[in-house]
Amino acid sequence: PLRERFFSFLLSSTKQYGLQRADIVLPVYQSIIPYLKRRGIENYEVVYNFLNETYFRKKEDFHLHSPVRIISVGRQIVGKEPHNIIRAIDRLPNTTLLLVGDGSHHADLRNLVEELDLRDRVEFQKSIPNNELCSILPEFDIFAVHLQYAGISKTILEALLTGLPVVINRRLGEPVPELEGDFVLKVNNTVEEYAAALKRLIEDDGYREQLGRRAYEHAQEHWSPKKMEARVVEIYRKLMKPA
Repeated sequence: PLRERFFSFLLSSTKQYGLQRADIVLPVYQSIIPYLKRRGIENYEVVYNFLNETYFRKKEDFHLHSPVRIISVGRQIVGKEPHNIIRAIDRLPNTTLLLVGDGSHHADLRNLVEELDLRDRVEFQKSIPNNELCSILPEFDIFAVHLQYAGISKTILEALLTGLPVVINRRLGEPVPELEGDFVLKVNNTVEEYAAALKRLIEDDGYREQLGRRAYEHAQEHWSPKKMEARVVEIYRKLMKPA
């Protein structure tokens, strides 16, 4: 949005000053690296956000609820709008969707639900405390999201660290490096492909469980909160050693 671009321009010189003088820069995903290199920053290390370890619960039971419980979490803004996920729900009987988030598209999403007469199947929660959200994620069957941003969001990391099967769109342009692999189900951002992906996960019990377990294993290997916290501690200790 224009307002955000304007403030980004105003902050540009401050950003450059801080980045150039930092002992080390810690980008939280790989897609930030080209930005740092354009600014001449070479002293960096990717360290992903370490998340709410205390309240994470691993999903162990992959039997479907009736109706099927689908959750989507994220800011409802340009580039993250889940309109096609809602339209896909309209094509899938015996499914419900919980949309957690708020933003400039929130009213549009509510209007769409009204137009499709999905009030009994699509629920909105503008916010849920993170402790509660992390603890209830395993109670859902599928996590579905739309994201055109270059990075991997905390909400997706939380779903993967829980072991939820994740449906996400293929990003236009360069793919998100962290999401390359067979641990998420990728679709084009169309109603047809979201509906087909959700239908596959609903009907194929074995695939649904395999996807969730692969997501959990991959996430624990690459983004475990304990591992990320340990890396930050190690970096800080090195910086704090006397010269």
